[in-house]
Amino acid sequence: MAIGGSGSWYYSTLAGLSRSPGSRSWKDLVIVPPAPGTISDLTWANASIETPMGVVGSAWKYETTADGSQSYSLHATVPANARARVVMPTFVTPATATIYDGASLLWSRGSLSAAPGVTNASVPQTGTNAVVFEVGGGEYFLATY
Repeated sequence: MAIGGSGSWYYSTLAGLSRSPGSRSWKDLVIVPPAPGTISDLTWANASIETPMGVVGSAWKYETTADGSQSYSLHATVPANARARVVMPTFVTPATATIYDGASLLWSRGSLSAAPGVTNASVPQTGTNAVVFEVGGGEYFLATY
């Protein structure tokens, strides 16, 4: 399914799936799921798009437990031979955040750990609690607590 029409808002805003600015193909992607609390009380979304490069997907979930602890998880799917910037929201500043890819530590207190498929990490503009990962084709199971 191509992005367009009424589904465009769902894919681009709720799931955070889009092509990179200026890109004419789905080879360069941006996956930017909404930060917790930015879209009313929405706590999850799941979407995928069949593109000429393959399936692009985003499934995210935000949870608060009875004891008040929070978690945010993102399952991002990037087609083979494509690359993406994946923006992972955090609850704290990136300098103090910890992010996992599956069971492996990916980001800890401002530093990227070695991880298959992840080529770089950066922090967006000041005041934004998120970390941006540059990734190649594959599936990524990111989580922060």
